[in-house]
Amino acid sequence: MAQRPDLDRQHTDSNVLCLGAKIIGDMMAGEIVKTWLNTDPLMEEKYRRRVDKVMAINDKHCVPVK
Repeated sequence: MAQRPDLDRQHTDSNVLCLGAKIIGDMMAGEIVKTWLNTDPLMEEKYRRRVDKVMAINDKHCVPVK
């Protein structure tokens, strides 16, 4: 994950956010989550290609959950 959750969300359309409880306090964690949830992914071609690569790997190696 990027050091800035907004960039991670914008550039890779991430759907998972991990925070270290011993490193980040409650107030900071709340602000990080709020920023991450309210950031939309960028739709420019280079960012879509990144997401498409991850989706292709997922489709090749993961079994759909029923």
